Order: sequence, then structure tokens, then C-alpha cells
Amino acid sequence: MDFASRLREAEGAGDQRARATAYQALLGEALAAAQGGGGAQALCAFAAAVLDDSVDAVTSRAMCGALVEALGSAVGLPADAYRAAAEQTLALLQPRAVSFLAETNSLRQQLSVLLEAEEEWSKAAAVLSGMDLDSGTNEANREQKEGDKLRTEVRIARLYLEDDDPVRAESHVRRAAALVAQTKDEALQLQYSTCHARVLDAQRRFLEAAAAYYAVSKKVSVVDQEGNRLEQSAEEQEVALQLATTCAILAPAGPQRSRVLALLYKDERVARLASFALLEKVHLERMLTADEVETFTKMLRTHQMAVLPNGQKVHERAIVEHNLLAASTLYANISFKELGALLGTTAAAAEQMAARMVVEDRMRASIDQVDGFIHFQTDAEELSVWDDQIKSVCGAVNAILDDAIAKGLVKEDAVVG
Repeated sequence: MDFASRLREAEGAGDQRARATAYQALLGEALAAAQGGGGAQALCAFAAAVLDDSVDAVTSRAMCGALVEALGSAVGLPADAYRAAAEQTLALLQPRAVSFLAETNSLRQQLSVLLEAEEEWSKAAAVLSGMDLDSGTNEANREQKEGDKLRTEVRIARLYLEDDDPVRAESHVRRAAALVAQTKDEALQLQYSTCHARVLDAQRRFLEAAAAYYAVSKKVSVVDQEGNRLEQSAEEQEVALQLATTCAILAPAGPQRSRVLALLYKDERVARLASFALLEKVHLERMLTADEVETFTKMLRTHQMAVLPNGQKVHERAIVEHNLLAASTLYANISFKELGALLGTTAAAAEQMAARMVVEDRMRASIDQVDGFIHFQTDAEELSVWDDQIKSVCGAVNAILDDAIAKGLVKEDAVVG
């Protein structure tokens, strides 16, 4: 008698216990066949049989649970056979997922581990995304449920990031953000912080990414949910610190970036990084040479060298903006023709970039479009303007007092000289 016929025979067994015993035996045979290289046909047939509407709910749930447990604990089961059986079972469970919630979630967890091991990151994330982590939540298990949900959301985000898909990762990071403050698991918080920093980096929000990476680099050890203290290796801290440095250099030039650069420059660990010399020049607002830019480019990731709508690359814009800010410390004024030559771009592009930085309050300067010049403002000039304003106010006050004395409104001896 073939396997399919024996499954039909098991369905017609006398009572519930007899059916469960018959199905259990057939599950063992199907698993042994798959382990022996016979493929997943028998396992798929078993899943279809026990999840058929003709099987009573109690037996169906028990046998489905047994199948999921067997797939998860089987030794020597080929990956392709496991994957075929798991995917077929999930497809059969989909219309009845509410009734088989625990089995569905468990099988999705198992399948995602296999897909992750095979480096199919997005598929693993998609499988996890199908988990229902909200049903069955009550006051007694709310904390555990929210912890499981946070752990799953962070894992999904990490998987999408491994596949360079920050758009999908961001939605899961946002969901995790609403839960992360409620957990005491510092290891999980660190994983979330790392994912958040990577999303900011991928979105080219480099200033925020630099701050987030730097916070991750400062974590020496964390305590997990079980109270175990986990050490973050020096190598992991250094990677986060290097990413923070790279993002700080790529951030839009201006006062905010200067504050982040100063924070990094004062950290003694940064002196050991390969990018320290470049960071020092950027922090001190010195012009960067072509050779230094080329060396820096080799450290960058793909999204950090993406082409912008105007044809300029992300890192090229950052370098030109920095050199423009550095030029403002060297020159009192300069023509846009000369500025363009200095920055390695056209006069029109230099004027456009300077105008944007002035409007965004990232550089203090005034532009003379008639003569084609830019005049940079220094702190000394600002103090001079401030002094002139104070003198003007004092002069106005004295004039008012003199007028009041002349009109007899104030006695001269009442005025303190």
C-alpha cells in the first residue's frame, strides 16, 4: 500500500487516539524518507492530509504541532527537503493561521533561520514578517509578548539591511522604536541601536548616523534578558567608531557637523583609526587634497558613493562643501571663478553651493552676484558689528537723557555719570 493510501486509512481509523497513533507512525516514516534523500514528497503529503478539513480539529492541531516539532529537531534532514516541507505546510496553514497560531509562528521562525543560513536575507525577513505577534496578548503575558515582538522586529530590520534594503528595514525599526524603551534587555537595545544607525546611514542622514554609531561604539558591555553580562569586542567597537567617523566626514558641512567632529577628535580611540589623519584635517577645517580624497573613497560603502540627481556623487558633494568651508577660513573674499577652480568645479556650481550653505545657516558669508564675488564673515567681524550695535544703543540712551534734562523732566544731578 502506497503512502497516500495509508494516510487515507489513518484518517478513517476508529477513534481519535487510534488516528493520532497512525498519523504519528506515518510522520516518522515520512521524516525517515526525507532524511534518506527521498525528498519532501511524503512530508508534504502528510501536511496536506492532517490539515484537511475532513480531519477533526483536535487531531489536526496535534499532528501539525508534531510535524513542526519534528522538522525543527530532525537531524540530517537535507535543507531543500526541509524548505519544501516548511513552505508547503505554511501555505496550507495560511487560511487557518488564527487556529494554528503557535504552529505557524514556530515554523516561520525555523524557516527564517534556514533562509538566513543560506544568505537569502529578504526571504528570511519576509517569512518573519508574516508572524502574528499580537494575538493572544493579555496583561499576564504582555511583557513577554512585547519582548518577543521587539526581538522579531529588530531581527527583520537586520535581515533587510543585510540585503541593502533600508526602506523596508526602516518600517521595522520604527515599530521597534515604540517598544525598545520598555525592555530591560540591554543586548537587544544595542541590536536596535545598531540597526537604527545603519538605517540612518543608508538614508544619508549622516549627522544623525554618526551620533548613533558613536553611541554604539561607547558600549563596552551589556546585560541580556537573563542577566548575563555580554562584552562587546574591541573590534566591534572600533568598527562602530570608524563608521561614526566616516558619517561625520560625509555630513553636511556646518556648525552641527563641527560639534560632532570635535566630539570624535577628543576621543583617544580615534587616533588608532586609519581615517584619523583625514578626520583631523576636516576637524581643523583644512583643505583636502585629491590623494586624501582618493584614500577616503576606498573606505566608503556603495550607498555613500551614490550618484545624486545633479550627477555629483554623495561623497564628492561632502568633500566640496568641506573645502568651501575651509576656504572661508583662508580668504576674506574670492571670485566664484577662482573658487570653482579651487574646489574643482564650475563657477556656477560653486555659487549655487555657497548660496545653499548660506541659506541653511551652515556658512557665514554674503554673495555679490553683480561682481561674482563671495565675502566671508569671520567671528572678529561679528564682534565688531556687535560692538557697533552696543555703541549705537548707548548713544541713543544718552540722547534721550540729554533731551529729558533739557526739558526739565530729569534733574541733571539725578543722572549717574
